[in-house]
Order: sequence, then structure tokens, then C-alpha cells
Amino acid sequence: MRLVIGLFLAAIGGCGPSVYNVGVLNATGQELDDVTSHVGRYEATHGFVGPDIEEVWGDLPHPVPARVTVTWRSADGASHEQSIEIPAALRRFNGTLYFRLERGGRIGLVALPREGIESLSDPWRARPVVVSGPAP
Repeated sequence: MRLVIGLFLAAIGGCGPSVYNVGVLNATGQELDDVTSHVGRYEATHGFVGPDIEEVWGDLPHPVPARVTVTWRSADGASHEQSIEIPAALRRFNGTLYFRLERGGRIGLVALPREGIESLSDPWRARPVVVSGPAP
């Protein structure tokens, strides 16, 4: 009986959150289309993301994969793809992992924890944990 109750509580989230979100921040200064975060076996389809806009896709189960790839199409129609390594310390992260798309094809990883997220500054001001792509 205890096992059944424990499984029920785990299923409804009684053991705390065991999911995370992924989001993109468009810091390129231009419109982006077909934006997709390839997160392990999941594809977080963000679609059209205008300049200075954020878009979040959520409740993915742990663990966070070691590498995430983001693909998009820029306003000139060119296709882009950039991968970023996820630090081991973030594999069980509870919160939102933002991929900040920057000019020149760079991506910065910004991690905002779920706890106390209302009091945090917005993800645009947070420093990236990891940066991937060509130097500015």
C-alpha cells in the first residue's frame, strides 16, 4: 500500500518538480523563423521569434541532455544550426534553460532556477553560463 501511495505522489508531483523548461531569447536584432531546440529526444518548436522576444517551451523530464542543438532560419532565409554543451551541474536543473541567440550565430546558455523565479531579474540581464559559436 505504501508503494502505491508513493508512486501516486510521484506521478502527481508530490516529490517536487522533476522537469525543466527550455526557451530562446532572440538577441539577433532580426526576425527568426522555424526556431527549434533539439533537446535529447524532444523537439521544442518555438516557431517565429521576433527581435528582443523570448519564447519558452516546457515541462521536459530529467535528465537534461549533455548537448542541445538549436536551429533557425534568419530573415534572409539562411538556415542556421548551433550546438551547445550543457554543464554536468545542470543535468538535474529545475527551472528554465534559455538559449540566447546572438548576432553572428553565437548562443549563450542562461539558467534561471524555478525557485524564486518571480524575484529574479529577467533572463536578458543574466550572464550566460556557457557560450558557443564564433567569436564576436
